[in-house]
Amino acid sequence: MARTLVVLAAALFLTLSLQIPAQNPAPTTPGLTDEQLKAKQELERKGAQLLLETVPEIGLLRTGYNRARSYALAGSLLWKFDETRARSFIQQAQEEFQHIFGAEDPNDMNYMGRFYTLQQLRREMFQSISPLDPQVALDFLHATKLPPPAQMGSRFASIDQDAGLELELALRLVKTDPQRALEIGEAAVALGPSPQVITLLNLLRAGNPDAAGALMNDLLKAFASGKLNTNNQAFYAAYNLLQIGLRSKSTPVQAPGTGQIQPLQLSDASMGLLVSYLASAIAAAKDDSAGPGGGYYSNFVQASSSLLPDLQKFGLMTDALRTAIGSGASSINPGQQAWTDFQALQAKNPSVDALIQAAASAPMQTRNNYYQAASNQAVNAGDYDRARQILNDNVSAEAKSNMLDNLNFQILINLGQKGNFEQARQLALGLSKIQNRVNGLLQLSRIAGQKKDLSLALNLTDDARNLLTVPPENIQQLSSLLAVAETFASLKSKHGLDLLDPLPPQMNQLISASLLIDSYMQPDNPAIREGELTFVGGFGLSSSIQQISNALESLCVNDFDDAKSVADHFQPVEVRVRLHLALARAALGGASNEAQSGFFFGIVR
Repeated sequence: MARTLVVLAAALFLTLSLQIPAQNPAPTTPGLTDEQLKAKQELERKGAQLLLETVPEIGLLRTGYNRARSYALAGSLLWKFDETRARSFIQQAQEEFQHIFGAEDPNDMNYMGRFYTLQQLRREMFQSISPLDPQVALDFLHATKLPPPAQMGSRFASIDQDAGLELELALRLVKTDPQRALEIGEAAVALGPSPQVITLLNLLRAGNPDAAGALMNDLLKAFASGKLNTNNQAFYAAYNLLQIGLRSKSTPVQAPGTGQIQPLQLSDASMGLLVSYLASAIAAAKDDSAGPGGGYYSNFVQASSSLLPDLQKFGLMTDALRTAIGSGASSINPGQQAWTDFQALQAKNPSVDALIQAAASAPMQTRNNYYQAASNQAVNAGDYDRARQILNDNVSAEAKSNMLDNLNFQILINLGQKGNFEQARQLALGLSKIQNRVNGLLQLSRIAGQKKDLSLALNLTDDARNLLTVPPENIQQLSSLLAVAETFASLKSKHGLDLLDPLPPQMNQLISASLLIDSYMQPDNPAIREGELTFVGGFGLSSSIQQISNALESLCVNDFDDAKSVADHFQPVEVRVRLHLALARAALGGASNEAQSGFFFGIVR
């Protein structure tokens, strides 16, 4: 089968390769100079060419996991050039996925782990397809619905991801096709409301009040039906909707013509319905301790308790809810209650002294949170000495190092934002872990870049690079190295690729060893199938390859040829295909969800 796919794909793309530039001449892009536009067109040409070269290699992949993912991504990239052929690749991806789950036995005790892996792969494929055409995305979902593991029983209803994925699609359609978004939302409500439906409702209100009104009516009917009592998603949809309604009663109505969207207004009758639903959901969850709602009982009680002050304030409290919460108060986990109390105090924007006073009577498991919050408040007020003193006087030695690092990280950000970069730099270099020093310097580089000081931003990034061992000695060092490389890319510097050049030989050795050892020691490891990394689940080296992929996507915009050269030196075909498709995506103007989010420059615990 693989050889046939290679031959077909190669023949297909021999004809396609001459059509891409002719079918899609790059439009004039506002804001770009002629030179920049020419560079953009050349980058897109290289991305399209790499896509052509990569597609035949997908047929060489041994496992359907990798073929399904790769065909879905290739189809999404091809769409704007040739929709007909793109649809054929998406169909191929769908068939690969159907073949994978068609071979599974839901009664197999080992299927549970594979089920979650397949769910993640399906979600990733859907996210590649969904921006293209709503119907194609919905057809894919309907054709690839996974059989739940037999041991799940009725609990599967609470984790079925289809409604959530369809709602993700609806959220994308709010501006372009609000009627279709409403239809998807109504179908999701029929299956059971979820917090995502409330998000959709709010978005529809901004541009299509009639559609929002129709969706609101469906929601209220669903909550009045009495069929949703132990549904976890439905409970939090009602809870969120009631929160919005209570908040709107305290929010002044915006004057017409101000351009402000009116807060979502719920009538007292509608909020009374939601209150009644919460009370019945708590009671049902208590009675259904052996069923899917049993584990939600204390969570329902705790969430509803947070609404009591506002419900009483506006005369919406009922005896039924008071009884339900009162009877369940003892079920609230003490640790959950302690955390809730801390969050409630934080919401009031307390003073430093108020936080310290509250810490004295707080349970031991949350006490350090109060002191950390108090020290952060002192930092915000510019009193750095007091911030450190709070931790030194009140926190145990074993927790103090990380907390002081976190505090100093906040201080160096404050100093950088105020332009005190040298003082902030010295503070970053004094952090306890190398990764934290790197992250601190990169955060300062980002701030310098925001202030348009490119020279300083590059110098700070160089400081971070000089702290690193190349090639890295462990996965933490790899993450830091790639963060530095991405920062160089954001500064339009090619130095980041110098850091990635030594990675392929090291990663080739690690992948080879991992495939040998893990296949022997963990024959059901979801990260490895048929002697290949699957990149599903973010396990082990798959996570490292994903990070490298993100970095190359960022770097290829400045130097596509060298970024491709790095990718070319990875020996496993599944890694090369993954990296080449990622480079093609970046060159053609897209980006993965992971690459868009960027690295988090924070404290490593």
